[in-house]
Amino acid sequence: MKPKPSPQAKASPGLSPASAAELLRRATQARRSGEAAKAVALYERLVAEFPDSREAALSLVARGKLELSRERPGAARLAFERYLGEQPEGVLAPEARVGVAESHALDGDPSKERAAWQAVVDHHPRSVYVGKARARLEALL
Repeated sequence: MKPKPSPQAKASPGLSPASAAELLRRATQARRSGEAAKAVALYERLVAEFPDSREAALSLVARGKLELSRERPGAARLAFERYLGEQPEGVLAPEARVGVAESHALDGDPSKERAAWQAVVDHHPRSVYVGKARARLEALL
């Protein structure tokens, strides 16, 4: 399904109305400022209020990366897998598949990690991630 343009949302209780683009900008700013909890809350709000927007799709991968950096592999994997479920061939699918693999590595599950790296190779043989995927597959033998 192709994401729809970002409409204006109704304000949530206690929050001013914001566009999907504004929420993504604020979440990115919070993430860059080290305010992880605030960034996660803004990503969640964005996905809840604008589920079909391009920004919501982007926020899933951004949130997954943030959760990986916080060493929260389960939360990261949920975000990456949701992106892949909605946009399996989306522009960020290679990054999302790498994120899934890295989340399994953090979980210490070599079998699932291996399968996830293989998915990167199978689905994205020309991506910038294929070398990393092949090296990790070799290391997991």
